[in-house]
Amino acid sequence: TVTLSGFSHGYANDVVALLVAPDGTTAVPLFGNDGNGQPANNVTLTFDDAASGATALSTTSPITTGTYKTTGSDNSTFGTTQPFPAPAPQGSYASSLSVFDGWAPAAYQGTWSLYVIDTSQPNSGSIQSWTLSLYTQPTITLTNTSVAVAENSSTNYYFKVSDATSNATLTPSVVLNSVTTAN
Repeated sequence: TVTLSGFSHGYANDVVALLVAPDGTTAVPLFGNDGNGQPANNVTLTFDDAASGATALSTTSPITTGTYKTTGSDNSTFGTTQPFPAPAPQGSYASSLSVFDGWAPAAYQGTWSLYVIDTSQPNSGSIQSWTLSLYTQPTITLTNTSVAVAENSSTNYYFKVSDATSNATLTPSVVLNSVTTAN
C-alpha cells in the first residue's frame, strides 16, 4: 500500500503522482487530475488495489480521506500519451500495484520514489509525508518429506516457516493420529 498523508492543494485536479520501484523502471500512476476542480485540504490517501470496495479517485468528486485503488493511468496525458518529466522513468507504466506481486524480497530493497507534479499554475499544494508498506510471503520448508503413523498411535510432524527478509523462523508441529478402520 502507498499512503499520502496531509495532502493539500488549492486545485487538486492539477496533481499527478507516480510511484517508482528501486529498479528505476517499474512505475505505477497512483492518481492524476482527480477532484472535480475542488481543493483538497489535509487529506490522507491510501492506495491499495486489493482493498475490498475501494475505487479509484474520481474526476467528478472532491478528493477526501480514504482508501482507493490506483487509477492505472492518470486522467491527464501524463502517464498515457505524455511521459512524466525527467528524472521520472519514461515509457509505459503499470496499471496497478499488483505489478510488484511475486517479486523476490531482494527486489524490494533500495530507493522507492514518489514523483508528484503540479500540471498548472497558480495553485500550489503539499504532502506532509508518504509511506510505502510492502508485504512478502513466507517460504515454507518441509523438514520431513514422509511420515509413517502406526495404527492406534500418533506422531509429530515438524516443518519450518521462514521469511528471508526479516530472518524470522517459526517451527510449528502437527500431531498426526492414525485411524483404525474396520475390516
